[in-house]
Amino acid sequence: MNFIEWIDHKTDLKLYEQNSLELSIKEKKLNTVNSDLKEYKTEEQTITDRFKKEKKFYQIFKSYLEELDVKEFTKESYRDLYKISSFPVQGVELHKTIMAYHFALNKLISETHNIHRFPFLLDAILKEDIDKESLDLILTFINKNKPFDTQTFITLSESKKEQKLGDDNKKDTAVNMLIMDDVNHKYFNNEAKVIYIGGGLSKRSFLNENISKYSDKIEFIDDIIYSI
Repeated sequence: MNFIEWIDHKTDLKLYEQNSLELSIKEKKLNTVNSDLKEYKTEEQTITDRFKKEKKFYQIFKSYLEELDVKEFTKESYRDLYKISSFPVQGVELHKTIMAYHFALNKLISETHNIHRFPFLLDAILKEDIDKESLDLILTFINKNKPFDTQTFITLSESKKEQKLGDDNKKDTAVNMLIMDDVNHKYFNNEAKVIYIGGGLSKRSFLNENISKYSDKIEFIDDIIYSI
């Protein structure tokens, strides 16, 4: 064996050792990945779990519809959580149905462990043409079914009229007679914290203040966001 052949032989051995080491590392990594993949559910298992969630959702949804005096739906497209896109009702009935849907979905999520939940936000919970009976149903329903493991924010428009909630005045809808202190006392046992946007005086006043006075807080929030 000459020197060149000896060099080639040594080079082949070195390459073989390196390739064997890399192959061993790759095989170990592949085994780890395969082991992790076994923890994931199959498509059949996922479909089964979804069916269980849909069944649980509709049980909650149906009970909430009953509380809000709305007839339950018979077609699957209005019952199955993953198929619902609209509801065959209008006006106040639709308003109450959508509220029952969101409360049921939030309840279902609350029973799912190991997830982070944001506060429950309900914007414009009342329609302009709502009647007193529906108003009473909705506010009673919210207080009864509000989540206790997170905050709940609801938005209402307060009336500047002299009449108060419960006054018998057929010319005005129930919404036009809302006074927040009365609502808090009658439906929430004075436990709700009432916040007036714009001091209860000006319209379109949410987040319209001069932001310069909050610049230090904004910079602090930016630091947190960009550090993640």
